[in-house]
Parts: sequence; C-alpha cells; structure tokens
Amino acid sequence: MKRLFKWIRRRFSRPSLHMSAASLSERGLVRRDNQDHIFVRRSARSYCVADGMGGGEGGAEASRIVCSALSSAVADNHDFAERVRGVAEAIHASNTKIREFAASAGYRQMATTVTIFLVDPGNCRSGVVGHVGDTTTPLRASWSAAPSRTRWPGTWAGAGT
Repeated sequence: MKRLFKWIRRRFSRPSLHMSAASLSERGLVRRDNQDHIFVRRSARSYCVADGMGGGEGGAEASRIVCSALSSAVADNHDFAERVRGVAEAIHASNTKIREFAASAGYRQMATTVTIFLVDPGNCRSGVVGHVGDTTTPLRASWSAAPSRTRWPGTWAGAGT
C-alpha cells in the first residue's frame, strides 16, 4: 500500500502540460521583406517572436539578433529562475548589440519588438511573458475562458533617433 501511495504522489505531483506551437509570418502588402523571426524550444518550453521595425533600417537584422540571443539564453539555463534572468540579460545585451550594429552600418532607426513566453517546467501552471515594444500579446488564462488581448506599452529594443 505504501508503494502505491508513493507511486501516486510521484505520478500526480506535477500536473502535465501539453503545448503545441505553430507560426505563420508574411511580409504583408506594404513591405518588401519580412522582418519577423521566431523560435520555439519545446524542450525548454520557450516560445518567442520578434518583429523588426517595419519602417526602420535593419529591422530584420535586429529581430534576428534578439531571437538568436534569447534562443541561446533559454538553451543554456536549466533552472527556471536562471532562465528568466538569462532572458532579461539577453534582451539587454541584444539592445546593446543592435545599437552597435546600427552605428557601424549607419542606420538611424534599427529596432525590433520581442515577445517571449516561458513555462516553468517544475510547475507548468506558471510561466513568464517577456515583452518589449508595441506588439499585442494574446493571453488566455484557461482553455475554458475566452481569449483576451492585452497591450503593454513598452520601449523599442534598438537604436532610435
């Protein structure tokens, strides 16, 4: 009987979470190129989208820089708290790298928005949404609830005038 209770505690102590992700990105009707970058790390339960500033120079490069840094940050950290700190540091480091790239290329307004979603693997009922920019982030508290859209005013990650 003791073994049964021990098995039940181990089996059901952490709720399971099944997530799926899909992405579709297009340049739209106005732009010549697509400046979006996306990464999904299922093993780290991390999902990110960066949208280069459409009217600015080097938006595609800015979104690539921030996605690359964030992808590395979540891959290198196994502890959830460390992963969250790593994401914050990667965003700040990306901002510096984007500014340096913009200065060397002579760009005056190289920027991107970024949204990243991290699920705590130790407690799949909690997670963190990191957001920089003016892109809307859809949130859903539970599958039974109606989706809501939340807009956070933020700052551009990148070089501006």
